[in-house]
Amino acid sequence: EELFDVYQQIGSLQGDPEDLFDSNLLSEQHLALYDRFISLIQQIKVNPIEFKIRFLGDELGDRGECDFFVIKILEKLHLHQVQFSILISNHGFAFMSCLQFLFLNKHQLPEEMMIDSQSMRSYVYLRKLIDAQWLNYEYLERFMEEIYYPHLELLDYGLSIDGDDLNIYTHAGMNLLELKKLADDYGVTWQDSTVFDLAATLDQMKSVFKATKLQEIILILREIYQINDADERLQVTQKKLVNKPFWSIIWNRSYSDIGPYQRQGNFFVHNIHGHDESCPSSNKYYVSLDSPLGKCFLPEEETRLFTLNRWFYKTLCRQEFSLAEYHLKPKYTPPSLLSILSMYTMPSLNMKNCLLMSGLIYLFRNQLSKYFGIPFLQNIFDRISFNSKDFSKLLKN
Repeated sequence: EELFDVYQQIGSLQGDPEDLFDSNLLSEQHLALYDRFISLIQQIKVNPIEFKIRFLGDELGDRGECDFFVIKILEKLHLHQVQFSILISNHGFAFMSCLQFLFLNKHQLPEEMMIDSQSMRSYVYLRKLIDAQWLNYEYLERFMEEIYYPHLELLDYGLSIDGDDLNIYTHAGMNLLELKKLADDYGVTWQDSTVFDLAATLDQMKSVFKATKLQEIILILREIYQINDADERLQVTQKKLVNKPFWSIIWNRSYSDIGPYQRQGNFFVHNIHGHDESCPSSNKYYVSLDSPLGKCFLPEEETRLFTLNRWFYKTLCRQEFSLAEYHLKPKYTPPSLLSILSMYTMPSLNMKNCLLMSGLIYLFRNQLSKYFGIPFLQNIFDRISFNSKDFSKLLKN
C-alpha cells in the first residue's frame, strides 16, 4: 500500500509531459519520493517461485508515470533470479532507440523521440531524472546490457501438459503465415507437422534473435521505420508492411487479413498478444490481454491513478512447458485401484459405497481415461457391477 501511495504522489506531481523538457521542474519533494520508492523496492521480499513471468511488451516508453519504476521492478526480479521474458514491442523498441540516441548525443530531446511525447510520457519523465543528474547514463547502460537485453525475446511459446496445444506469445497479433515469413527471413526452415516440430522451429527463431546484437536490432527497426512518413508514425499501414514480418510482430494493427489459427494436425495453436484490443473476437484462437488501463489522458481535476485503477488489467496463467522442459517432465504413473479407493475415508466398502464410487467413475470416465487409460477403467468396471438406475436413485436420496 505504501508503494502504491508513493507512486500516486509522484504521479500527482508530474504535470504535462510537454512541459518536462525543463529539468528544473523537478522539486526536492519530487526527488525525495523517488528515493522513498527505491527504499520500498529494496525492502520487498521475493519468495522463490517456479513459474515464468511473460511481459507482452510496451513495458517501457509508454504512457506510465516514469520508466524508472519499471526498471527497478525488472531489476528486482532479475537479482532474485525470477524467470521472466520481455517480448519486443513498438514502445519497447522506441525506448531502446531513444536510449541509444541519448547515449550518443546526450541532449537531443525531442529529436530522439520516435513516438509522440504523450504516448511516450514514461520515457520523457525518465529523461527529466537524467537531465536533473539524479540518474546517470552508466546505470541505464548497465541495466540494458545486464538485465533488459538478456530477457528480451522475439516471441515466446508454451506447450500444454498433454502436448495437444501450443500458445504462441507475440506483442502484436500474428498468424502462422506471418511467422513463417519471419522464419524465412531468419533462414529457419519452417516445420509444423507436429506440435514438437513447431516448438522446435520457434526455438530456432528465438535463437537467431538472441544472437543478434542489440544495436543491430535497433538499426534494423530504424531502417524499416523509414518506410513511414513522419505524420504516419502511429498509422502504420498493412500495405507498407508487406514483406516486413519483423516490423509486423511489434506493430501490426490490421486484423482483417490475419486469418484463423486452424487446427494443425492433431494439435491446436493459439496466439496470445497484447498490442491492442482490436482482434477478431469471433476467433477463439486469438487472445488479447490488452486493456484500457493506463492509456487515457484524464482531466486535471481527476487523480490519474485512482481513475485508471477502476479498470482491469488482464493476465493469463497456465501450466505449460518449453520443448526442453516438456521432454524432461516426469512421466505420470497411474495409481492402482486400491490406492484410489484408499484415498477415500469409508466405514466399509459396502454395496452403497461401491455403487457411489463406481457411479462417480462412470460420470468422469472421459477425464479419467485421458490420464489412466481405457484398460484401467475397463478393469474397474469388470470388478464393480454398475447399474445407472440404482446410481440415479442413490444421488436423488
